[in-house]
Amino acid sequence: MGWTPPGSTVMMVVFKAPHPLNEPGLSRTERRLLRLAEAGRMTLSTAFSRMHEDESVYYVTDTSLVELMETLSRASPPLLAHSSESVSSHRWASDTVAITAAGRAVLGGGQDRVSLCGVPDRWLGGVHLTNNATLWRWDDARQRISMSRT
Repeated sequence: MGWTPPGSTVMMVVFKAPHPLNEPGLSRTERRLLRLAEAGRMTLSTAFSRMHEDESVYYVTDTSLVELMETLSRASPPLLAHSSESVSSHRWASDTVAITAAGRAVLGGGQDRVSLCGVPDRWLGGVHLTNNATLWRWDDARQRISMSRT
């Protein structure tokens, strides 16, 4: 086998985390947040403290968690229900999230997130993810990015 650059395993975890997986179309980070919310309504501060359980690297920040929660709760249909008691965006920690029926269906594999809700328009590592273009997904079995079947 060839030489592996130091830290390349960590880089791959961080690189693949935001890409939709082949099944069920959730990114690693989306899947983790939905799994946490599946246990019942929780505050974002609780979710934040548990996002890295069983992980070898930290790749979720407070602002990226808030952005993720907003993306999943604004999807159509929403995958997360979000409620906020605070009037300040700086007080996100007390906001709560809970999984929706659509979120359960996607997390359970009965629905594909991309087919059901589409994908947020964004750039990931030089790949433009949109609903109107070929979608690239992370293939866990082959450990690489591949074109979507959807």
